Amino acid sequence: MNEFLAGVSGRHPVDLSPQPGRPAYSGYLEGRLCLCGADQRRPDRHDGGHAGQSVAAGDVLFTLDTSQQQNRLDAAEARVSWGAGHAGKSETGGRSEGA
Repeated sequence: MNEFLAGVSGRHPVDLSPQPGRPAYSGYLEGRLCLCGADQRRPDRHDGGHAGQSVAAGDVLFTLDTSQQQNRLDAAEARVSWGAGHAGKSETGGRSEGA
């Protein structure tokens, strides 16, 4: 861990030395870390970025398979459509199955 912090501090030097009129700080600089994950294991597609490779801000490293979310969205839209049809029948006095 110390090697990591030393490497990050070496690439991003911070002047923590006391100077007149400026408070002195004691500490270390950590690299920015971004964690991402899903509630449950989902297949993902590897789009780019390999171990040890430098990436620029905004580069896509991977994408999650969105088929599960798309299926849920399609099901929700079907329920909305069914609900609108059911409401229309109720307003005109018609009966739907199961009512």
